[in-house]
Amino acid sequence: MAWSLRGDPDFASVVSASIRHWVPVEIVVGLPDGLAAPWPAAITVTIVEHDRLFVREGEDVRALDPADVHAIRIHVFERVVSLPRCPLSCSL
Repeated sequence: MAWSLRGDPDFASVVSASIRHWVPVEIVVGLPDGLAAPWPAAITVTIVEHDRLFVREGEDVRALDPADVHAIRIHVFERVVSLPRCPLSCSL
């Protein structure tokens, strides 16, 4: 993995956490256009097997060479919470 910041978990730690917690990861395969901020080039995948890195993107499963992974991080889900509207007479 070529891109990381000081204190970031290593490749194996991210893969292990992804599998252990059943969460997808964002990966950048190959060199992105912007080396300073590679994340716009990331794809979100689910790791199917870590011994030989197999990932699922949508319905497709493919093998990846870990040496081709430029950056990896756990995918953070955005949760939008809708609260019921409070009538004018209610107080919080």
